[in-house]
Parts: sequence; C-alpha cells; structure tokens
Amino acid sequence: MRIESGSGFPAVNTNAATQAQQAKASNATNESSSTTAATSEGGFSPTPDLQRLLAAARELPDVRNDVVNEASNRIASGEFETRTAAVETASAIVDEPK
Repeated sequence: MRIESGSGFPAVNTNAATQAQQAKASNATNESSSTTAATSEGGFSPTPDLQRLLAAARELPDVRNDVVNEASNRIASGEFETRTAAVETASAIVDEPK
C-alpha cells in the first residue's frame, strides 16, 4: 500500500505480511480490552483454560501450509480428475445446504 505525500501523510510502503501482523496485534489488543471491559461491568469473564486456549489459537498461522501443500499435491496428481470427483463436485454445487 502506498500513501502519497500529497495526502497530508508521509509516504508509506508496507507489504501484506506486515499489514497482517499489524491487524493481528490490533485484534489482540481489542479483544483484551473488550474482555477487561466485560469483566469490569460484571459480564463474561473467561476461565484461565479458555484464556490459554484463546492465546494458543491466536498463535496459529492464518494459512496451514501443510493442508495447502497436501491439496496441491492431490490436484497435481490428478486425484480430482475422475468422473466420481466431478459428480460429487457438481452435486455439492447444485444441492442446497441442509
């Protein structure tokens, strides 16, 4: 993203990874402050186990490379280029969710 100097802001160049990290940090700060606010108002107070699980979830990558690589390999091997795969895909697209 580039912000031109004529806009009143200094020129800034950031890449997608930096933006994602900034968004993640901002979300963590917002979630932390909202949890504090809810607790101080007598609202929901997460248990230590829930806090630990939420912290662990925040550390997970946004993209699971192992799953992406496995899917890419299966596509490259032609696993999904069968009549059965085509019928299942078409059925999934046409059928309404239940």
